Amino acid sequence: MFASLYDSIQKEHAVLMCKNNIVEIEPVSGSGSKTKVNGVPLTTKKKLVHKDRLLFGK
Repeated sequence: MFASLYDSIQKEHAVLMCKNNIVEIEPVSGSGSKTKVNGVPLTTKKKLVHKDRLLFGK
């Protein structure tokens, strides 16, 4: 039962990238993850700004 509890938890949700003090987040392709930025589902790469809220999962 313990293993089945974690079968539905995804290992990868999104990729965070930082270059020249610019931070971006991109959903992992094909993961079907429920990543949100400020309450909006993440579907494409997005530049993050100060105080953005990230939610991974439901």
